[in-house]
Amino acid sequence: MRHPKTVAILEVMWDWKQKTSAANPNYLAQAPRCFHISPENHSGRVLYKLLGHDNLLVTNACPQLVTSPKGKGNPDAQWLADSLNEITFSVLLVCGKVAQETYDRVGSVPGDYRTIYLPHPAARQWTKRDMVLASGMVQEGKADLHLQFRRGRLRAKQLIPF
Repeated sequence: MRHPKTVAILEVMWDWKQKTSAANPNYLAQAPRCFHISPENHSGRVLYKLLGHDNLLVTNACPQLVTSPKGKGNPDAQWLADSLNEITFSVLLVCGKVAQETYDRVGSVPGDYRTIYLPHPAARQWTKRDMVLASGMVQEGKADLHLQFRRGRLRAKQLIPF
């Protein structure tokens, strides 16, 4: 069975051991618009677990390539909109506060897709229980959702269509 292509929006791309910039010197100025995240990367491992498949591309709210996992970029709604307009997808995961705020500034991206706002995959609050709950909603659900931690537990709200 072929799974729908999923796109995850994260905050910024970390150039771990300069693997990205070494592969393509053009990435010194900015990150690639979209990429396959490694399942060995913590965020990648969580995303693949949530999805239950590997038909995933990642893009970022910030165009900068940072040199550490704590690195910060400058969120850019136009960069994100241009990146999303280059990809066809069925599910959009908007991961973490920076990605969510930037995506909200984009407005709308043409296409027929499901949107799920969720905590960043590297958030410390994720528990095994939350992962099972979230993966069920991501894999089997049909509605647009906003998943967030409240009082130490993962909560889901359905997004109201406009």
